Amino acid sequence: MTSILRRSISDSVERNLCHRVGLHQACRDGLIDIVQGLQHRCVPTINTLDNEGLAPLHYAARYDRAEIVQLLIEGGADLDIFSECENGFTTPLQIAARFDSPATARLLVLNGADVAKQSSYGQQALHYAARRGNLKVVQVLLREGQANVNAKDNEDSTPLHAASQEGKLDVVDILLQYGADPSLSDNDGYTAVHLAAKDGHDDVLEKLLSTAKTCGVSCPAILNKMDNDTNSCLHLAVRHGHIKSAEVCIKYGADTCAVQDDLSSPLHVACVNGYHEIAKLLLFNGANIHDEDAEGMTPILRASLAGNVEILDLLLSEGADISPQGNSYSPSPLMCAVKRGHSNAVRFLLQRGSPIDLIDVNHRTSLHVAVFSSEAETLKIILEVLLEACPESIHMTDFRLQDCLHFSACHGHLEVTKYLLDQGAAVDSRCDERLTPLIQSAFCGCNLTTGLLLDRGAKIDATDKNGCTALIAAASRGKVSILQLLLDRGADIRLLTTDGKNCLQTAIANGHQDVCMEIIKHVRWKEAFPVCDERSNFIPLKSLIETFPSVAKVVMDKCIQNSYHLQTDEDYSLTYDFEYVNPDPSLLSDGRVFFAPKTMLDYGREELIFHPLIIELMRCKWQHMGVRFFYISAVIYLFYLGNLTFYMLCIQHLYLLNPVRPVIPDGQNVCITARIEVWEIFIAVMTAVYLLIEMHQAFWEKWNYIETSNIAEICTFSTALISILSEHLGLEFSDKCVFLAISVLFGYLTLLLYLQSIFESGIHVTMLFVVLKTLGKVAIMFSILIFAFALVFQMLLSKKVNAIALNMTMNGTLLDDIEKDPFQSLHLSLVKVVAMTIGELEYTRFFTDQQLFSPTFSQAVFLVFCVMMPIVLMNLTIGLAIGDIDSIRQNAEYKRLSIKIEVIHEFIEKSPLWLLHRLHQPKSVKQPNKKAKTILQKIKGLGDRLVSGQKPKYTVEDAERNLADHLTKILTSRMREQDDRISGITLEMREQRKLLESLFQRMVKKEARRTLSDD
Repeated sequence: MTSILRRSISDSVERNLCHRVGLHQACRDGLIDIVQGLQHRCVPTINTLDNEGLAPLHYAARYDRAEIVQLLIEGGADLDIFSECENGFTTPLQIAARFDSPATARLLVLNGADVAKQSSYGQQALHYAARRGNLKVVQVLLREGQANVNAKDNEDSTPLHAASQEGKLDVVDILLQYGADPSLSDNDGYTAVHLAAKDGHDDVLEKLLSTAKTCGVSCPAILNKMDNDTNSCLHLAVRHGHIKSAEVCIKYGADTCAVQDDLSSPLHVACVNGYHEIAKLLLFNGANIHDEDAEGMTPILRASLAGNVEILDLLLSEGADISPQGNSYSPSPLMCAVKRGHSNAVRFLLQRGSPIDLIDVNHRTSLHVAVFSSEAETLKIILEVLLEACPESIHMTDFRLQDCLHFSACHGHLEVTKYLLDQGAAVDSRCDERLTPLIQSAFCGCNLTTGLLLDRGAKIDATDKNGCTALIAAASRGKVSILQLLLDRGADIRLLTTDGKNCLQTAIANGHQDVCMEIIKHVRWKEAFPVCDERSNFIPLKSLIETFPSVAKVVMDKCIQNSYHLQTDEDYSLTYDFEYVNPDPSLLSDGRVFFAPKTMLDYGREELIFHPLIIELMRCKWQHMGVRFFYISAVIYLFYLGNLTFYMLCIQHLYLLNPVRPVIPDGQNVCITARIEVWEIFIAVMTAVYLLIEMHQAFWEKWNYIETSNIAEICTFSTALISILSEHLGLEFSDKCVFLAISVLFGYLTLLLYLQSIFESGIHVTMLFVVLKTLGKVAIMFSILIFAFALVFQMLLSKKVNAIALNMTMNGTLLDDIEKDPFQSLHLSLVKVVAMTIGELEYTRFFTDQQLFSPTFSQAVFLVFCVMMPIVLMNLTIGLAIGDIDSIRQNAEYKRLSIKIEVIHEFIEKSPLWLLHRLHQPKSVKQPNKKAKTILQKIKGLGDRLVSGQKPKYTVEDAERNLADHLTKILTSRMREQDDRISGITLEMREQRKLLESLFQRMVKKEARRTLSDD
C-alpha cells in the first residue's frame, strides 16, 4: 500500500519520466509522445480499464486532449466504451460534456460517437453539458451531433430541467432555440419553470416564460400547473422566499389565489414563513385576504401563529378581520398568538383592539390558552389587560367550567399557578366534574404546585362528583411524593369514593406497590386499613397477599408490638395482634371467613407463612382447636378403628379358622356370637354417623370434597357398613370378608392421614404419599414393558406351551404342574412379572427344573428383563424417591405448616359461627424471659409444646439476648475487678500517706533537736 502511494506521489508531483509510463497515465497527463510511442509498439491497452474503471479515451476526454483523442481514435479506440467508476457508467462523450471539453466532444461526435448513449442514471451527454452550463459543448451536441433536445433521463428530467435548476441562462436560451419544451414534467411533477421559480433563477424564469409566450404556449397554464405536492410555480417561489421570481410569475399570469390540497394559498404560505414583502406583493395583485385553508385558518391566523407583527399590521391594514365572524368556529388571531407565546404579536393585537373575551369552539378564552401554553410573559400581558378591563374575567370558565387555575394546576405550571393566585384566582373553584385545582394537581403529580395550593388554603379533603379526594387521586396515579405530602398535611385517609374505595384500595386496584408501601409506613396507616370493608367485603390484607406480598409483610410487622422494657428484662413481652390475619367472623357480612395463612398457602407466599405473626397464630389456633377437636376426633376414630379391628379378628377366628365349631373357649369369651351381634350394631351405628357427616361435608363442598383424605374415609365407612349388613344384603360370607378387609385397609390409611396432620412426625407420612405418587408415575410409563414381558414369558416359560412344543405326555403330575404354573394365563403372567420385577426371579425353577423349547432365546430374554426391570426400574424408582424425600426434608417445616393450615382452615369452614366466636382469639401476649416457677407451669409449658408440635428453638433473638447477657456479665465482673483494684490502690495510698506523715514528723523533730543543740 505504501509503495502504491509513493508511486502515485512520484507520478503526479515529480513527474519521474524515468519510470515507465502507461497509456492511461500518458493520456491523463497529455504526454502525446509517449502515446505515439505506445501505439507504434502496438500495446494492447487502448480499450482496457484501469483500477479507477476508466479507459485511456476517458482520461483524454476528461482533460480535453484533442490530439491524443485523435491518436486514440486512429488507433481503434472504442468511442462509446463505458467506464466502471463510482459515478456510474459513462462514455467518453459524456465525460467531455461534463468537464467542458468542446474540442474532444467535436472530435468524438464527428467520428461517430453516439450522442444518445445513456449513463446508469439515464442521462445523455446533453444532460451533463446543460447542468454544468458548458455552452460550447451544448452547441456541438446540438449542431454536429443532432442531439434530442427533449431527451429524458431516469427521472424524466430533460436538459432544460437541468439548466433551469442550475440557473444557466445561456444554455436555457440555446435549448429553447432548438425546440426544448418548457411544459414537460419530470417524475416529481416539476417543469423547468417550477425549478427556476423554486431556486429563485428569475432571469431563467423570465426567459422560459417569454419564449413560451412567443411560441403561443399558455403561460398561466404552465405557472398554475401543480407538481406532485400540489405546488404551483408561485407557491414554490413564495415558499422559498424568492420575491423576484414571484413577481415574474405574477407578471405572466400566475393565479395568486391558487390553492394546494390543504387549501393553502400563496398568501397563507407567505404568512406562515414570515415573508412580509411577498405578502404585500400578493395582496397588491389580488390575493384574497379571507381565504381559509383546510383547517379553517385565514392568512391572519397563520401570521398570528408565526408571530410576525409586520405581516399582521399589513393584513389588518388591508381589511383582515381581527376577530372571527359570528358563525365561525375558528380561533381569534389573539388566541393564535397566545397559543404560540408570541408576546410582541399579543401586545400588537391588543393595541389594535382585539377582543380579549372571545372564545373558541370549546369556550376557552385567550387566558385559558395562555395558561395552557405556560408562557409567563404572555400570560402577564393578557392578565394586565384583563384586570384593567374586567377584574372578574380571571374566573371565566370553558365549556367544562374549568377556569385558568384548573389549566395551570392540571399541567403543573408552578409559576403560572402562583401568578394566578396572586391575582385573585379562586383556589377551590370547581369544574363540571367537581374537580378542584388541588385534585387536578394531584392527578398531574406536581409536588411544588400541590404544596403551593395547600399553602394558599386549598381544601385538602375536597371531593369530586365521584367522591375522589386529592389523596385518592394521587394514589390512583401512583404519585408517591404527592401522597406523602398530603398525608403529612393531614389529609383524611378514611374517605371513600362513591364505589367504596379509599386511597389504599385504589392503589391496590391500580397496581401501585410503592403507594401502598407509603400508606402502610405512615403513622396513620390503620385508618386506611380496615379489617374488612362493610360495603364491598373487601379485605385489604388478602389483596396485598395476592398482589404485593412485601407490603403484606410490613403490615404483619406492625402487628407485633414490643413492650417498653429492655429485651433482657423479665417483664419484656411481645404482643401479637391477630386482628388482620384472623379477623372476627362477625366483621364479614357475607358469611365468608378470612384466614390469612390459607391465602398465603394458595398463592405460594412461603416467606409470609414463616412470619413470626403467622407462626404464633398457628400455635394459638392449634392449642385451641387441636386439643379440643382434632385430638378428640382422632381418639374417637382410633376407638372406632380398634373396634373394627377386633371385630375382624373375631370373625376370622370364629368362621375362618373354626368353620366346624364356631365356639370360643371360656378363656376367650370376647368373641361370643351374641356379643358379636351387639358389636356389629355398635359399629354400624358409628359408621352411619360418620357417613352422615361425610355426606353433609360433600353436600357443602361440592367438587372440592374430592381429595385423598375424604376418599379414604368414605371407602372405610362404606365398605364397613356393607360388611356389617352383608347378611341383609344377601352377600356371601367371602364377600363379607373382602369388604371387611378393604374397610380395615382404608381405615388404617385414614389413620395415617390423621397422624400426618396432628403430629410433627407426620412429615414421614407426607414422604410416603409423595413416594407413592412418584412410583405411580413410573409404573404408568413402565407398564408397557411389564405387559410386553408378560406376553413373552407366557409363551416362552409356560409349562403347557413347552409340553405341547416338546410333545410331552400329559400325565397327572404334569397336569398338576400346569395348574400351578404362574404363566398359564395372561393375568397371572402380569402378576408374576410384577413379582419378578421386585426381585422374585426364580431362575432355577424356570430354566433348570423345567424343559424349554427354546432355552437359549428364553435365557436371552430373561437377561434383558433382569437388566431393564429389576435393576434399571428399581434403581430409577429409588433415585426418584430419594430426590423427593430430600425435597420434602428441605421444606419439612413448610410442609408441616401447610398441612396444619389446611386442617385448621377446613375446620373453620365447617364450623358454625357461634363456635368460631367462642374460639376466636384477637391477640396473644408472650413473655419470653419469664421462666416457669412452679411444677404446674412447667407441665403446662411442656403440654403446650407437645400440642403445638414445636420444639423450643434457639432463635436469633435468643442468641442476641444471651450474647447481651453474657457481655453484661463480663462487663460487670471486670468493673468489680476494677473496683477492687481501686480500693486496693486507695488503701495503699492511705498507708503511704501515713508513712510520709510519720517521716515528716520525725524530720521535724530531728530539725528541732539540731536547732536546740546549736543554740
